[in-house]
Amino acid sequence: MALAVCAEATNANLVRAFCRDAERTAATFDGRRWLKTGDRGYIAGGNLHIIGRLNDVIKRAGQRYDAADVIAATRAVPTARGRVSAFGIFNKETGTEDMVVIAESDLLAGAEREQLPSRIRRAVFDRLGVQPDVVMLVKRGSVPRTTSGKTNSQGAKARFREGRFPD
Repeated sequence: MALAVCAEATNANLVRAFCRDAERTAATFDGRRWLKTGDRGYIAGGNLHIIGRLNDVIKRAGQRYDAADVIAATRAVPTARGRVSAFGIFNKETGTEDMVVIAESDLLAGAEREQLPSRIRRAVFDRLGVQPDVVMLVKRGSVPRTTSGKTNSQGAKARFREGRFPD
């Protein structure tokens, strides 16, 4: 049987704290010199298998959805090309997170672009049984990347909250 875990790491060369950032230090280190990596995983056959990040879980109406599953469903839509980010944003009115999908598209106008959000909603519903609350199409290159070139979901979430995605 698999056990869900939150990965922690330690070694002699591990940094002890963030410079002048006590809040971030407390959130990242447990006081025993263990770094909370933010990874999710499970143990099977004596091995740890990392399956995602803790902050990539969307909590909606008492259910948990992995952002990677939402992204995979979105990428399965033929005209949804480019980077995709999915995340949850807390909604005070509903008391739960809204599921948000940001998808890059080369389609600038026309019926195909107008239908794309509906196709994405349907693909996510077919795979997960839930529809995203928000599907935003942005031009290629708009979804932020990390320094290693991966999609930066936390950066996309921050841009969305600040209303900084171009139309």
